[in-house]
Amino acid sequence: MILSIVSCKTGKQREHSYMQHVYMEMKDSFSDAEVYLLRDSIKVIFPDNIMFRRGESEVLEPFLPKLNRFSNVFNKYNRTNVLVTGHTDNTGLEEQNMKLSLERAAHVKGRMIENKVSPERIFTWGLGQKSPITTNDTEEGRGRNRRVEFVILFNSN
Repeated sequence: MILSIVSCKTGKQREHSYMQHVYMEMKDSFSDAEVYLLRDSIKVIFPDNIMFRRGESEVLEPFLPKLNRFSNVFNKYNRTNVLVTGHTDNTGLEEQNMKLSLERAAHVKGRMIENKVSPERIFTWGLGQKSPITTNDTEEGRGRNRRVEFVILFNSN
């Protein structure tokens, strides 16, 4: 029994150390992004870049180099998966925004696959207008809310 407790604790320490390395590289590679270490996951938000036009799911051209770089850094850490969560501003109907947020996450996944990220490592989720990071009262705020967020998770398999 003691051996399994020590083994489990050692495994968790290795997992945490691994994720610390991923966190530090993400933080160093994307100084303009918000990068958080949350327990044993990492959240990356690019708040200062408008990623999508209103009502559209195609990634805007100026964001593509950053997404390419994100994919390259992510690919270096094969013991991770990523959850791509799509978001919208509050214009339009809630049902449409939910669909649009899923499409945004799917388009980002497609771009990451083009950058040689294995599709089995990417999961998508749409949150619609439920989780704004700023006000929807201004065009700038709505632009920041039209985004995807990346949650990097340790893959123990």
